[in-house]
Amino acid sequence: MNRKGHRRPKCTFLLREKRNKEQPLVRVDIIGRPHQNPVGDFKWSNKVIPCPHLHRADFPKYGTYVAVPLLEKNENFQLSQNDLNNLCECLKKTLKFLNVDNINSYNFREQESLF
Repeated sequence: MNRKGHRRPKCTFLLREKRNKEQPLVRVDIIGRPHQNPVGDFKWSNKVIPCPHLHRADFPKYGTYVAVPLLEKNENFQLSQNDLNNLCECLKKTLKFLNVDNINSYNFREQESLF
């Protein structure tokens, strides 16, 4: 909800380290605002990256301030337009990217309504 009481759709998955909870290691923004990348020596420098996008703490100078688009081929993680209609599928692909074991043994269910 914003200050005027309007709901803003947002979906983010975070991976954090127990000792350093305030700084995520990986953040996956599925639904949300575009991200302006800083100027630097990386592929998406000074570009606005729409959702869905990925933030990783492995950029030496910038940490998680760099967003990587997820609707194009990137390493081992890519989402399709069709995936965006199924948040459970987005979560499964995120967990697979993070090398979480036994994903197929979990039960995934999307909440039907918030209100």
